[in-house]
Amino acid sequence: MDSEESISKTLRDAGVTENTITTLKDEELFQERDLELASIDLLRGIGLKGGQILAIKTAFEFPTNLEKQPEPSKAKHYGAPAIQVSPERKKELAKPSFHVSPYVDKKKKDWI
Repeated sequence: MDSEESISKTLRDAGVTENTITTLKDEELFQERDLELASIDLLRGIGLKGGQILAIKTAFEFPTNLEKQPEPSKAKHYGAPAIQVSPERKKELAKPSFHVSPYVDKKKKDWI
């Protein structure tokens, strides 16, 4: 089965041992979606330890092969759109400026 082979390869690339992969197959937790949604307690319940659990949880978070990486044009961008600033405004923003409150200005006059 091709998807089973790709899942095995992804897990091996993430540092999951063959013994752990066999355990996941025996427990029928060998689908990508199941592994992504499996809780840490569930994985501990089938006898896995911290390092293997961490490797399983991170195996599918970061794409390790080019097939999983989206094309740049299809990538989702959640940031705000870039704001266009005129050259005059850039110069104005680059000037050092500070604001003195009227209260401070009045106290300064009293001190002098």
